Amino acid sequence: MTTTVQSQGYQSCQRGDVGIALIVDVVDQDCNPVDIRTAASLQIALGYPSGETSSFEAVFLTDGSDGKMVYYTEEGDLDEAGEYIIQGIVTMGGAEKSTKRSTFLARDNVLPADI
Repeated sequence: MTTTVQSQGYQSCQRGDVGIALIVDVVDQDCNPVDIRTAASLQIALGYPSGETSSFEAVFLTDGSDGKMVYYTEEGDLDEAGEYIIQGIVTMGGAEKSTKRSTFLARDNVLPADI
């Protein structure tokens, strides 16, 4: 399974951004989409630049037949500048499977957020 990060068409985002679509493509070893409509659980795990980790409940981007799941960032999710690690976790048929890990960059802001 692989992971693709798409942040609303941008290669990176800014620290503190809200509403960024973190999209994970679940594919098999031949890069064909895995139908995840019957998944009991969809999670997107994030590894922060500081080394901390979190996971978020994901939803289908479309209907799940294309293997795409998404999580939209909320306030506080991207509170660090730097490189993030992202990975999808799908529970299907009682088994938990993970996608390959990928990375994306959250750039720092020029001015502090409280100005």
